[in-house]
Amino acid sequence: MKIHTVVDDGIRIVRLEGELDLKTATPVKEALEPVAFGARPITVLNVAKLTYVDSAGLAAFIAASRAHAAAGGRLVFAELAPQVRHILQLTRLLSHFTVFEREAEALAAVRSAS
Repeated sequence: MKIHTVVDDGIRIVRLEGELDLKTATPVKEALEPVAFGARPITVLNVAKLTYVDSAGLAAFIAASRAHAAAGGRLVFAELAPQVRHILQLTRLLSHFTVFEREAEALAAVRSAS
């Protein structure tokens, strides 16, 4: 699992690459932790290069989304890899997340909402 994080005008962009499973879920949770980023955190999570996600990975997504909301912030997804979209649809979690086709669209949306 590779986790790439950049900040663009106060918006954190986290790009995941590889497999998100029980072994890699903790570092992902830590990377998405809103408290480490400050008040009203905004994160765009790009999962275009995520090749696999299991229940531990889904739990990390849910925890991050809830933590952002509790901190008055927002976590949005961008560029869902087909296998990630499929698992989110199967588990009926897709409707619980805000998803954008492109990272640029996600950035524009969160900028206009803040």
